[in-house]
Amino acid sequence: MGKRALGFVSLMVVLALTGCGAGSSGESEGSGGRFVEHAMGEAEVSGTPENVVVLDTGELDSAMTLGVTPVGSVEAVEGLGYPSYLEGMDGIENVGTIEQPNLEKIAALEPDLILSSKLRHEKIYDQLSQIAPTVFTETVGVTWRENFDLHAEALNKTDEAKRVESEYEERVDEFESAVGEDPP
Repeated sequence: MGKRALGFVSLMVVLALTGCGAGSSGESEGSGGRFVEHAMGEAEVSGTPENVVVLDTGELDSAMTLGVTPVGSVEAVEGLGYPSYLEGMDGIENVGTIEQPNLEKIAALEPDLILSSKLRHEKIYDQLSQIAPTVFTETVGVTWRENFDLHAEALNKTDEAKRVESEYEERVDEFESAVGEDPP
């Protein structure tokens, strides 16, 4: 993992633990919402989603960093729970695992947005999008920055994302200054 990616993860953890505030004030566009372009096409998302379901750890990290506690989330591995570096996970409904999200549990939560990736859940996209507006990134991992930006757009938290990214860049610069170009 590169220095910048490691720094971003560290910043996300710090912000999640300190309870970053909600931020974006984007207004709905068009007749029912705004259109978010994503890996599977386009989704119409109304206002600022409040009942969000996330189907991978990257989406969970993004939501929590942006001040959104999902109503439902998957576990990476059945029985292991949510990542220990995140606080405030109480009350989040377990909706299965990354490998096998439970569509009935997801639907019962009446989400107004579902976040995942084409890599993980392309085969069930049509079913998910019938439950709620569904926004997919293309993949996971090295595209974390683009994924974070797309999650922020879908969550109507782009102003908050800009603030988080600015703080991240400042922390990376401070870190690089402290350790120099080639850390020991």
